[in-house]
Amino acid sequence: EQARKDQRVIETGYYLRLGMGALIRAKKRELDQKGVPPEEGLMLIIKPTEASDYKNFIDAVDEVLINDVQRYAVVEPSAEEKSFLRQKAGLEN
Repeated sequence: EQARKDQRVIETGYYLRLGMGALIRAKKRELDQKGVPPEEGLMLIIKPTEASDYKNFIDAVDEVLINDVQRYAVVEPSAEEKSFLRQKAGLEN
């Protein structure tokens, strides 16, 4: 809820310049500039929804491997997150 209020929820895809990989690289650079050690740095959480297909999941994991993300998890989105996504897609008021 707080991330939504702070507008920290970022929608991305797999586009070369503005996609998930670019976002990962930008966050890693930001942490590096702050002197955060890689093993304590970026923690990526992948939350596939019912609308995701196998290709979406593999593309996300590919970005994790390509960008050498050391810590990541795949978890189920919360009910609140699912509601937010449905609302964003215009499926819920």
